[in-house]
Amino acid sequence: MGQTTWPLAAITFFALCFNASSDEAAPNSPASPAATPKKAEPVTVKGRVLYYDGAPAANASVFLPGAVSTTIGDGKAWQGIRSDMMEDKSVAKTTTDADGRFELSGGDATRIVVSAPRLDFWVVPAPKDAAGKDSEFTIKLPAPGRLVVKYDIPGGASEAKLFLQVNTWDSPLSRGLQCTPGPVVANKGQVVLDNLPPGECYLDREKNIAWGTYFCDRRRLTIESGKTLECSFIRDRGTAVAGQVVGLKQEMRASVSGAADSAGVLVSVRSPEAKDGVLSDFEFPLFDILKCGLDGRFKTEQLLPGKYAIVVEAWLPEKPEEMGSSGIRRSSFIGSTVITVPEVGPPLPVTIELKPREKLSPSRPRNDEKTSPNG
Repeated sequence: MGQTTWPLAAITFFALCFNASSDEAAPNSPASPAATPKKAEPVTVKGRVLYYDGAPAANASVFLPGAVSTTIGDGKAWQGIRSDMMEDKSVAKTTTDADGRFELSGGDATRIVVSAPRLDFWVVPAPKDAAGKDSEFTIKLPAPGRLVVKYDIPGGASEAKLFLQVNTWDSPLSRGLQCTPGPVVANKGQVVLDNLPPGECYLDREKNIAWGTYFCDRRRLTIESGKTLECSFIRDRGTAVAGQVVGLKQEMRASVSGAADSAGVLVSVRSPEAKDGVLSDFEFPLFDILKCGLDGRFKTEQLLPGKYAIVVEAWLPEKPEEMGSSGIRRSSFIGSTVITVPEVGPPLPVTIELKPREKLSPSRPRNDEKTSPNG
């Protein structure tokens, strides 16, 4: 794979860890009217959508998103990066009739997005004469790919929320758009996604811990048109880690925000090269993440045999002078150890000491050093 920008999941990870407020106006905020783009003249586009086998794509959603950033999937445009948030009704949209035909008016006819029952997401350039008075063109969708995801992790949640992210950032045509299905799969079960667009995507297990969203077991997949791909989150060997964190203080928190209901410590299981906190060494794979209380006891999910770094960290509540700042807020205390998980056996005992950071220097996103989570 060539050089790419960070996948949205990684960018979102940063966004969830940033302090939300800032003293500076955003480039497109009302405080900076010079950045307001010129409104495009409304146009009307007519066309027909067919599936790969020639069948008309009835009840398909057709969008004219223009240059705006939006998430499209399940027949709707969504605000934010998830297709389970509030619908974005500002994006021009219509629905095809029984014969797959549509007519749509909007302010930008440079690209067209289709979300159909048999193919959740597809982007095509609008032909130059698409806005012509009597013109009509045909969009023929490719055969969808099929993904079967299996989940069986002893000690894992009874249900896992998945985060699938279609690679839209490498193509100028789809850049700024997102397609991020979030199916749920039961432990010891499987889920089937049978309407995926062909191309590259990333798949993670999503875990929401102490006001933070984290992505575990990232996979980079290639969905092929008309083919089935299997992806497994299965750990049928190895053991869990049963640990004790020492050096805790009552005021310690497991979240960046330092929220009172997050008292405790954040525990992450990473590749053995990881030395710093989960917000600094985020390019290293994350296998599990959990919160332990102020008693310091924790137990991970079952881990496959191999070497891992167990990193524990805690934050102190924000001071008043810190609440208006932006950027990544590094943990106040940190500790780590490297363990080797055997093929089989009882939970592996480990003790980790939390220590104050020697120097709490400001941190910033490091996407000037890495352009892809896989190198």
